[in-house]
Amino acid sequence: MNIWGINHDPDEFENPEAFDPTRYLRNRNGSKDSFSEGLEEGDSNHLRRQIWTFGAGRRVCVGQNMALRSLLLTMAKVVWCFDIEPASPEGVDTSIAAFETGMVAAPKPFKVNFRVRGEDRKRIIESEWVKADEYLRRFE
Repeated sequence: MNIWGINHDPDEFENPEAFDPTRYLRNRNGSKDSFSEGLEEGDSNHLRRQIWTFGAGRRVCVGQNMALRSLLLTMAKVVWCFDIEPASPEGVDTSIAAFETGMVAAPKPFKVNFRVRGEDRKRIIESEWVKADEYLRRFE
């Protein structure tokens, strides 16, 4: 299935080439406003899939829910702990040219700075590091 084509369909998404996470604040599917109508239970749009990245049909990834929840937890912890800022005044390129092409698209390397959001969070990070290190040493 052409996941890239599905996720970049201009009939489905307003300005599909732009990085715009706020589109999901306007509509749970991130699609054009016309598609947000009728997301009530019982309407055909209610069952629309939000993402196709994990495939579809009998070959759909069985671990997609675990992957999405793990990613959500990880990202929530990162933004709780750190301020993330571009390393250069030009910012981070989020255009289509900033991605590698291939079977799976991935961003080209880019530089950002991570700054801990205070001493209290720094202590928590260090404490959790020690706990994780002690636990993982058992598997060496």
